[in-house]
Amino acid sequence: MRHEAPACRQRGSIVVPVVAALLVGLSLLGASQIGYLYYMKRELQNMADFAALAGAQVLADGGSCPAAQTAAWASARMNFQQHGALADEEMTVVCGEWAPDDVPGDGRHFAVSLDPARMNAVWVTVEKNVTSIAPFVPGQIVLSEAGAATSQPAAAFSVGSRLLRVGGQGLVGQLLAAIGLTPSQLDVLSASGLVNTKLTPSGLLQALGLPASVAAGVGTPQELLALQQLTLGQVLDASAQVLSKTDGVAQASLSALNGLISQLNLAVIDGRSPLTLPVRLFGDGGVFALVATGDPASALRAEVNVLDLVSTSLLAANGSRLLSIPSLDVAGLVQARVRVIDPPQIAIGGPGVSAVTPQIRVYARVGTTGVPLLGGLLDTLGTRIDLPVIIEVGRSEATLARVCEAPLARDQAEIRVQSSAASICLGGFPRMAAGFGPDSFFSDQNTCDGTVARHPVASVLGLLTVRSHLNLPVLQSGEDTVTLTAPAPGQPPTVVTVTPNDNLDLNRLGQTLAEQVGGGLLGDLLGDPANTGLQGGTLEERVNRLLGPTPAGRSLTEIAAEMRYSNEALAARAKQWASGNVLNGLLGDVSALLEVLLVAPLGDVTCGLLGGLGGAKGVRNCKTPYVQNMVQGNNGVTAVLGLVVKVLEPVLGALGGLLQKLVNDTLGIGLGQSDVSLLSVRCGDVRLVY
Repeated sequence: MRHEAPACRQRGSIVVPVVAALLVGLSLLGASQIGYLYYMKRELQNMADFAALAGAQVLADGGSCPAAQTAAWASARMNFQQHGALADEEMTVVCGEWAPDDVPGDGRHFAVSLDPARMNAVWVTVEKNVTSIAPFVPGQIVLSEAGAATSQPAAAFSVGSRLLRVGGQGLVGQLLAAIGLTPSQLDVLSASGLVNTKLTPSGLLQALGLPASVAAGVGTPQELLALQQLTLGQVLDASAQVLSKTDGVAQASLSALNGLISQLNLAVIDGRSPLTLPVRLFGDGGVFALVATGDPASALRAEVNVLDLVSTSLLAANGSRLLSIPSLDVAGLVQARVRVIDPPQIAIGGPGVSAVTPQIRVYARVGTTGVPLLGGLLDTLGTRIDLPVIIEVGRSEATLARVCEAPLARDQAEIRVQSSAASICLGGFPRMAAGFGPDSFFSDQNTCDGTVARHPVASVLGLLTVRSHLNLPVLQSGEDTVTLTAPAPGQPPTVVTVTPNDNLDLNRLGQTLAEQVGGGLLGDLLGDPANTGLQGGTLEERVNRLLGPTPAGRSLTEIAAEMRYSNEALAARAKQWASGNVLNGLLGDVSALLEVLLVAPLGDVTCGLLGGLGGAKGVRNCKTPYVQNMVQGNNGVTAVLGLVVKVLEPVLGALGGLLQKLVNDTLGIGLGQSDVSLLSVRCGDVRLVY
């Protein structure tokens, strides 16, 4: 009989599954805790970010640090309320300056500051104990930091734009003609709506393939070199490229700009296309004046008017080339040229940035080889006038004083305008020396600031050469402040004319300048007659010249009449010049010298009676002492001065007309007046910087 073996009894332990389950549970709990910590850290970081941005926005709007701290706390509590309360000690908010280039050794580039002029950032630090979701596990301290800074408020504006709006006979009309254009082509650009179209310098740089940092001199050597070697064609092409990618730009505006580029491509100046002329975008002589700040990118985002950009670029490309103004030339009397020493600039940036008008230098050579109004003697003896005159109009400057701060609106800016000073000088300039050629007077090295030597301004009686020089202030600079509003989108900027010098009479400025020249010459001659050549020639030579070539000599009465100007009359002349009545006063009758009234006629009678005894030679010998008496001492000086003044009369009249035309018509600007346009305002944007 067989017996079956008993079945084996199964035995085991639940420990292993339990341990495994516990390990899995703990792992899940740990992962959940880690995830929760990361979640809370993110929430705290978001809270800190929004708090910092809220505080920085208050600073951007011109608020104080306490107001910024209040705004930061309000934002933090609102964003964290779903997670519970936020204790005062768990978050700190401080104000200060964020300057990436000025805080060495601190990766945050932040320094605490309560100086309103430097305060541009808010720093938020959160340190909170995050409760653990696992039992018997302590909470963990989570630290979050955030920094938000405001970009510097920026504005774009120009000054002196009237210079760009003159007609075909004006300065810019001549400039456009010099580079192959007509003023009507700029009118087409304006009519096409380009005057209402804007772009940003940063967009222009991007179209040129350059980073915005090159404006502050930061970039690779190749990028900085490319910035310095830009041409007019590259700037205009880049402008057209930006407009083609900008929404809302009228096709007519883009077509007009492309048409201008095509016309310039066909023109020739100095043997080259105007499109190849160099143009600087930034710095001295550049299109844009950019204030040096730690945040140049903000200024580069300010919008500028495209028509102003094109016009300014044209002037910058022309450089200081001499411009001929045919309408000013008077055959045999006046030669005039104009030189734009420095182009105007468009200002972009924050408070302190400046825009300037062009500095203009006018060369006018007024002269004649004969003055027929003076009668036979002076004309036949080769009397002539040569007045090399330079008029310098300095740069008017407009400086951004305030923007984006109370009580100004966010689209307003306060601009301080310093009007230009002007001066007029006459004399011998360095490049007029022998060996420099007949056109050396028009050299750009001849200025009123340089050496102005005595120049032979008049030759009287073919014997006396009068040398003189003068340097006179025409207009002192003045200052005024205006508040402007930026135009709405699609609208042209408003032009405001600022005249700090309220007492300036522009209607008679040219005449006033001519009077100042006459008065300056007279004062120079009276003050230093020896050096001016007023005493030129020996007594015998002067007497013989006045008596003339005939054997008996000219009439004493005639000679005395030509020398009728007394010391008193010349003093009156000086007063008339100073008071502005020269054109009337110089032509009026004056008291005659005693020789005219009595001595000279009696001398003619006496010497005539001697003619029967000594013949013509005896008559001449009789007249000689009378003439010697006339030209000796003060009478001689005043007599010759009278002739000089008489010679200058018609020339000064012509000079007054020339200067009047220059001031009111040709240059297209009023001396002492500045046209200011606010193109755009960009109040500080806020952004996270840490």
